[in-house]
Amino acid sequence: MTINKLSNLAVAGLVLCILSILAGAVVRGTGSGDGCGASWPTCNGNIVPDSSDTSAIIEYTHRMLSGVLLLVTFLLFIYCKKYSSNRLLQKCSRALLFFVVIGFLFYFVKIRLWKNIN
Repeated sequence: MTINKLSNLAVAGLVLCILSILAGAVVRGTGSGDGCGASWPTCNGNIVPDSSDTSAIIEYTHRMLSGVLLLVTFLLFIYCKKYSSNRLLQKCSRALLFFVVIGFLFYFVKIRLWKNIN
């Protein structure tokens, strides 16, 4: 993998991270946090939400962006470890992976446990 491809993957990760944060703000701002209910990874038991349910579409979009971010983060971590000897790049990819996985785990716990309690 060339440094250009690695850079493109890092930029894609950055863009996805920003989009995921913005989508999370939209979910919070519109009160769409319960749009998909307590089902995960499905949305109210469906793989794709009903197009007439705006709250479900908003939350589902955030879930999908975050899922793609997680995938890109894993790829970036693997490619940095395998193809780059730059220690700073490797440390940054480890930190990114750590924080994205922690965020994913918090979100998962919130959906699976918190919503089932309330």
